[in-house]
Amino acid sequence: MSTAHTRFVAAVLTLVSVTAVPSPSDAQEGDRYRELAQRIVQTSAAVKPGEVVFITGGKQAIPLMDALRVQVTRAGGIALSMFESEAGFSAFFRELPERHLRLHDSVSTAVMGNQLERADVMIWLPVVDNPDSLFQTFTSDTARWAKMMRTWSTTQQRFDDMRNKARTRFVALGYPPIRNEIERSGMDSASFDRMIWEAMTTDYDRIAAAGQSIKRLLDAGKIVRVTTPEGTDLRLTLGGRRAAVMAGSLTAEQKRSKLAAHRTVALPGGRVAVAPVESSVTGKVVVPRNNCLGASLVNARFELRAGKLTGFQADSGASCVTNYLSTSKSPGDRFGSLSIGLNPALKPVLTGVGYYPSDASGAVVLSIGNNTDLGGRNVTPGAIPFWLSRATVEIDGKVVVKDGQVVSDVAQKP
Repeated sequence: MSTAHTRFVAAVLTLVSVTAVPSPSDAQEGDRYRELAQRIVQTSAAVKPGEVVFITGGKQAIPLMDALRVQVTRAGGIALSMFESEAGFSAFFRELPERHLRLHDSVSTAVMGNQLERADVMIWLPVVDNPDSLFQTFTSDTARWAKMMRTWSTTQQRFDDMRNKARTRFVALGYPPIRNEIERSGMDSASFDRMIWEAMTTDYDRIAAAGQSIKRLLDAGKIVRVTTPEGTDLRLTLGGRRAAVMAGSLTAEQKRSKLAAHRTVALPGGRVAVAPVESSVTGKVVVPRNNCLGASLVNARFELRAGKLTGFQADSGASCVTNYLSTSKSPGDRFGSLSIGLNPALKPVLTGVGYYPSDASGAVVLSIGNNTDLGGRNVTPGAIPFWLSRATVEIDGKVVVKDGQVVSDVAQKP
């Protein structure tokens, strides 16, 4: 994986990764790849004749990459495939001599810029089989991780500007199911596969309509309040920043947007997100359970004062967050974004390590760190999400999520 792409994916501490599962059968899998590739090329990416499409993935994703190339070609597009390897990804973090970090970052960022200048569409497929264990190893070496974060910080503004100024449309795929997520969920692979496929193929028109309904309230709104029975009570000011709806396709307005998040499709997906005025965010956050790089984060709690995270504590799993905070200079510790999940087919699992899909209907996620794709001002390589259950969200007093459920007049928008 190129360093620029590595930085973007690694910094948010989440990776879309794939492993082989025993079901569906090979024939069914081939049919699904063809169906999915057709859906992506025709609807999600909406590839037009003559458009350049960069497709990136690892060895597990080769069959789907091939199916995408076929569909792009049939649409009259120009498909360019880029193979990445888990071994190369791991070697970059573990073995690249530190004296070469800055040169590597500068060159790879320039390469990403060249790709963005030429690409009408970028489709990102999985590279790493087991991101949890890899990132646990990377981030536990806090000295090396801190040097990487400092190196990335020097070119972060350029990196963010390139994505926002590009005309490129982005598609990030999360199918077939992720081994880490299967393990977290406690479900058998066949059942998990069915859930993810249903989430990939659900009614995205309805999801988009609900998202647009919440977006209109956010775009016109002033104050958002987020509360939970466990004690979260947070207020934030919107300041006129426009929310992004991330559903199964892009509107004409989204395709023209100057912000990368507005031009991004994730499958499975379905959420609306906004970057508030960072310094406006005040209150207390309590996270009963969350997953942080494969570790259980239990009873995490902290305050936000003028948007800055302070007083972080947790009953277990705290090191995942404290390591991030210790290696990230401000604004890495400032509030970044709020998102509301809208996909009814995704179901969280709150036991064990847990499975916490941010796109699940009613899921509320608070993110600390980078938010430039949404028009925010946190120019920093990293971001870390906190997933809230049973949250209630009010926009200027109007409830859009109540006790972890999107309210009916929003969820049922035609």
